[in-house]
Amino acid sequence: TILHDKSNPNTNGDDRVEVIPHQETAIGSLYVLLIDGSGSMGIIDNPANGLTRMDKLRRALLRKDVLESFYSGGNNGSAVAPLVFRGGLPTPLGKSWVVDEPGEFQRLVRDELAVGSGYTYLYQAIKYAANGLAEQPEVKRAVLTKGLSPTIIALTDGFNNESPSDTCGDNAPRLQALLDDLTQVRLGRGVGGYQPDVFTVGLGR
Repeated sequence: TILHDKSNPNTNGDDRVEVIPHQETAIGSLYVLLIDGSGSMGIIDNPANGLTRMDKLRRALLRKDVLESFYSGGNNGSAVAPLVFRGGLPTPLGKSWVVDEPGEFQRLVRDELAVGSGYTYLYQAIKYAANGLAEQPEVKRAVLTKGLSPTIIALTDGFNNESPSDTCGDNAPRLQALLDDLTQVRLGRGVGGYQPDVFTVGLGR
């Protein structure tokens, strides 16, 4: 805040400028994890360790520093929305769309995160997480009521794969459509108050 006052008699008519520092407010985050649960996540890249791609992802998500980052909080705390996608729309890992407690998040990742079958509907998953997910009451409450800032993190080992014959050429118009949708969301034309950042993480070789 800047106050500008020429009428103060103590300044002898000179300008007086007072700068009042802004009081920082920590903002909590809602981390939307889009986890690829398609069949290829069961591939073992290195026979020496025998770990599948999902095994390695599970280990990464259970790291202490990762958990601390997800649940570092702010004035309103932080939360994670772990979702799994294959074909169709993403589904929550467990019964709740939003996980507020790190202990429960650890349990879900350790006990319920598994590889399934099917293709990788990556673009559809990101589109839903960036727009349709905001209609879920738990997510709406976290963002609109608690004021958490949404961040989408897509974790996948593949490209958008909706049929066995898909090629990068097939995906070009689908990707453009997704980017157009994300642009509208970032311009504030999605569900009110829900304007997530989107990051992608490639898994595997």
